[in-house]
Amino acid sequence: MAAPRLPVDDPLGAADSEAFRKARQAFCESRANAGALCGMDGKDAMETERVVFSRTIRKVNRRGVAQPRSLVVTSLAVYNLKPKQLSRWQRRIGLHELEELVVSPPESKQWSLLLHMWAASEEYDYLLEFDNEADRKAATAAVSSAFRELVGRPMSELSLPVAELSKRRVLKTQARARAKSATAESHRVRESRASVVRTNVAARRSVSSSTGFLGVSGAGSARASATAAQLGGAASPGGASARSMASDLAA
Repeated sequence: MAAPRLPVDDPLGAADSEAFRKARQAFCESRANAGALCGMDGKDAMETERVVFSRTIRKVNRRGVAQPRSLVVTSLAVYNLKPKQLSRWQRRIGLHELEELVVSPPESKQWSLLLHMWAASEEYDYLLEFDNEADRKAATAAVSSAFRELVGRPMSELSLPVAELSKRRVLKTQARARAKSATAESHRVRESRASVVRTNVAARRSVSSSTGFLGVSGAGSARASATAAQLGGAASPGGASARSMASDLAA
């Protein structure tokens, strides 16, 4: 049975952009990006990746400066592009790198959204600002739904005051330091999540472009559970056990 199609909310037209399609195709066919979990193995990018959301937003850099950007969410990744430049992105974040979505309270009128990476990720966090609450809610829902379909468990969501949200943010320098100090165990846990994602992508590769969205099949969920059982209880980089982190993948 085909996976259910998730809503597509794409006012920027990324789904129909030949320039964006070619850019993703080239990225995934490059040997330099072999570890990016494109899920295509050189196949047509449209076979396993679908655009589900796009908006004009503001990206907040580490100095607190808001910069205009285009945000595109697909079934595999989040893309940060300069406005009206779908042929080249500034950053691509695989959905499997995420752990939590943190939003500021609606009454703050700042409409912030923090994409917070998981403990074993080598990526740094991504702070976004929207023009209104409706757009932020739509972006949050799109990322959360795509993550669940790909990784096989719900995305954690949290609301924090703007000041606390900024403190929670992991900057590039911190992410680099974390990557340099990563243990063999953290690499093993990281690869375990990647393995689950590859399984889920492979399970949906045969779905035609007219039938829907990447999802987690029963077989994929079963394999995720098996992966969790195999990891055991060794300490993980975030202080939790590898068993508990792996169990999250199959939940």
